[in-house]
Amino acid sequence: MFRNHAQLTAVIPFVEHQSFREFLPRFTIPHIRRYMYELLRALKHIHAKGIIHRDIKPNNFLFHFDYDRFALIDFGLAEKQKDVSGRYPSRGGTRGFRAPEVLIRCFNQTTAIDIWSVGVILMCILTRRYPLFETSDDCDGLMEIARFFGTDVLVQAARKQGLYLPHTSPDYITPVTPEYRKELHIPVHIDPPDLRVVFRRIWPECPYEIPDDLLDFLRGLMRILPSERLTATQALQHPFITGAAAPPERILPLTRSSRTATATAAATTTTAGRPTCSAPEIPSHRLAAPSVPAAHTKRPRSSKKEEDDDEEEKEGK
Repeated sequence: MFRNHAQLTAVIPFVEHQSFREFLPRFTIPHIRRYMYELLRALKHIHAKGIIHRDIKPNNFLFHFDYDRFALIDFGLAEKQKDVSGRYPSRGGTRGFRAPEVLIRCFNQTTAIDIWSVGVILMCILTRRYPLFETSDDCDGLMEIARFFGTDVLVQAARKQGLYLPHTSPDYITPVTPEYRKELHIPVHIDPPDLRVVFRRIWPECPYEIPDDLLDFLRGLMRILPSERLTATQALQHPFITGAAAPPERILPLTRSSRTATATAAATTTTAGRPTCSAPEIPSHRLAAPSVPAAHTKRPRSSKKEEDDDEEEKEGK
C-alpha cells in the first residue's frame, strides 16, 4: 500500500478463479464438500480473532478447483464482534444473505451471521438458483426464510432474543427496547416444509439424491436461533465434511481447462508458499476437464465483481 498525494493505492495479489455463476450447474457432492471445507476454514480463522465478515456470498469467496486455490475477500464491512454487542443493530450485508437476527434488528449480533450466509450459499448450490432469496426489504427476507423453515421457528427465535413476533393480528415484530419502534409485518403462518421436496421442486433435474448428512449439515448452518447454529469449528467436524463416502452421482466435467495432472498436483501442494489444508480428497479424474488449446482459454478477471453485484445492495454499518 502506498500514497501519492491524496490518493491511497493498495496492491493486492491476483487470484485466478472460476465464476460461481458459471460453475454452479457443475457442482457435485465432492465439489460441495471441498468448497464448504475451504470457506469454513477461512471463517474459522477470522472468527477465532473475533472478526465478523458480514458479507459472506459467492462473489466474496474466490475458488479454482483446477488449481485447488480458495480465497476469502472483501472485508469492507468486517468488524470486531466485541464492538457490535449491545449497540444499535447493524444491517450491513447483501440482500438475500442476511441472517434472521440481522433482519429483525437483534442487538447482539455475532459471528453466527457469517455461518447463516454459508448456509444460503449451500442452498443456492443445492437448488441451482443464484440468488436464491431475492428480496426488496427485510420483511420479504423473513418471508423467504419462512418458506423454507416455517414461521414457528422465527417466532421462537425472536422471543428468545427479547423480540415479539405474533402469528396473528397485528402481525408485527416489536423490539422490547424503546429506542427502536420499526414494525415488520409477517402476514401469514407457514408450516416448515420438507426441504428435499422443496429443493426437488426448484431443481427437478437434480442428478443425485441429497444425502442425509448433507441435509443435516445444512440444517446446522441455518438454525434460526444464532446460539444453536453451528460454529465454523463445529461445522468442520460435521460428518458431511469429514466423511469420505459420497452417494452415487453423475459427475459433470468442468468447463475450464486444467493443466496436466502434474501441474495440478503441484498446485495443490502449496499456495503462496504455504502447505494447503488436508481437506477431503476429490479424485483428479473427477475434477479435471478435457484439455483445451491455450488459444481458446480465457483468463478470468480477478478483482472486478461479477455484473450481478450492481443489482445487490450493500449497506454500511
